[in-house]
Amino acid sequence: MRVARILEFMRSVYHSSPAIWVLEFRRRFLGYDVPPAVITATAPHPTPHPLAKAPAPVTGKASPAKAPLARRLDANYFARRDPLAQSLIERVRAGEELYEVLKGFNARDYEERLVEYPYFANWLMKLEKGLDLLDVGCVMNNKLVSGILKDRCNNVCLSNVAQEPVVFVPNPVSYHLAPLDDAFPGGEEFPIVTCFSTIEHIGYDNSQYGCNDPAKYTTPNIEPLVAAFKKLARLTAPGGSLLISVPYGYREAVVHPVTFKVASQIFDYDSMKEGLEALESEGVSGELEVLTAKGYGWERAEPSTCWERYADGCPAAGAVAMVKGTKRK
Repeated sequence: MRVARILEFMRSVYHSSPAIWVLEFRRRFLGYDVPPAVITATAPHPTPHPLAKAPAPVTGKASPAKAPLARRLDANYFARRDPLAQSLIERVRAGEELYEVLKGFNARDYEERLVEYPYFANWLMKLEKGLDLLDVGCVMNNKLVSGILKDRCNNVCLSNVAQEPVVFVPNPVSYHLAPLDDAFPGGEEFPIVTCFSTIEHIGYDNSQYGCNDPAKYTTPNIEPLVAAFKKLARLTAPGGSLLISVPYGYREAVVHPVTFKVASQIFDYDSMKEGLEALESEGVSGELEVLTAKGYGWERAEPSTCWERYADGCPAAGAVAMVKGTKRK
């Protein structure tokens, strides 16, 4: 009987991420109250190109220290991460080539801010100085990017579903509290718009961020991505610039390790094609770039053959999609 239970457990979670393996094991064998829906939170994977490398089966090789997000992102983690992230940003500001800056450290020891913030700095340095910036999701409300925001931007507007307790942005700041689909009903537009690691949470349980709105989804769904891309394009002024990031790889929904609820989703190549079409429909010409975390840094990847799993040997996303665009005048 025990062998049969174990075999059934392995069959049920075979196509899930390591984090879901852990949660489902705790539910079935240790009696923890974890919703069974989490193990079905994967979308049908597109048929890969015949020469593409298929995602390797999950083998359980991740050590306990590398699996749960909540255990790793503590004060000790940030004490290691922040000086490294700050040095990467400053090297970009000093004129070093972005993809050289992203080499030379084990990217799989850190979450995706180690690529998002330098990428943002590199992008912002190429834009006109002194423009207003809208940040949806408040990822830019961080002391690591406060210096470049002060140097390159004028006013900064932070838009989120809940206000954060501390504002690190040194610029004149305004706060707009609303879900993205309800934000700025007056038709406001901004010359610079950013939205990092936020769209994947729309429609899912966000209680870990202080938002208690009921979740709409427990499985991957393309609707929030398409709607968000269109809204962000409408918030971008003609001639303005837009930069978006989302976790990328194997299409699945992800359970938060503290709430044990489905809290986000991962996007793949087909998802991003729909997102780019949504931007184009609103007058924004978008460009997709995918970067993956390696033992020697972050490197560019072919979007159509990237199947990285979330939290598989790293504390968060193993790959990130960066979408940058310009709105036609």
